[in-house]
Amino acid sequence: MIHLGRPAAPHGSLADIVFQRLGRQIAEGVLSPGDSVNDNAIASAMGVSRTPVREALQRLERIGMIVLAPSRYTRVTPLADEEVAGWREFLGQQLSVLSRAAALRLAEGAREDAAYRVDEVAACVDDRERYARAAVELYAHLASQSLNDVHRAMVGETSFALIRALRAWVIEPDAGRRIEDSLHDLSAALRAGDGDGAERSARAAYLID
Repeated sequence: MIHLGRPAAPHGSLADIVFQRLGRQIAEGVLSPGDSVNDNAIASAMGVSRTPVREALQRLERIGMIVLAPSRYTRVTPLADEEVAGWREFLGQQLSVLSRAAALRLAEGAREDAAYRVDEVAACVDDRERYARAAVELYAHLASQSLNDVHRAMVGETSFALIRALRAWVIEPDAGRRIEDSLHDLSAALRAGDGDGAERSARAAYLID
């Protein structure tokens, strides 16, 4: 069942509000793979027309969170292992670029803040719920620090899909130790202003050779 509620004070377009609320429910497992999504029900629950709902559903379809079959059904998609791997690799690639830029361009205090956030991610590698959120929050933080609108837009469009994929990522113990060590290396590289080390460690933290 979809529990969306009416929007409070607007922060963006109506389509963006619907996207945020529905995306969050899918990412957090409130809506499970195979669950039906009814645009009329969403519009009624949120007190909006069907137009922003359709726009939000199209955005969710583009990032693979729902499947649309016009006049037939709209459903939450399952998440295959290869899709989890694809999102993991995507995040590692994005973080490697952003981490390198942060190490080379940010002032010492900002690098320290970024490194602290990496330490928080490392501390919860064995807790998928906390890890998923912490990793995506780190991504959003580094994107905001980059002052690059393209990176910021990518975070806005992909965060929910990333959270869902990271929640589904089964990290074996050996891989978990490698990931944690790589995150500590990333933290150290950020503090030292080592761009090459930051890029390399971010890739290793997401098992990208």
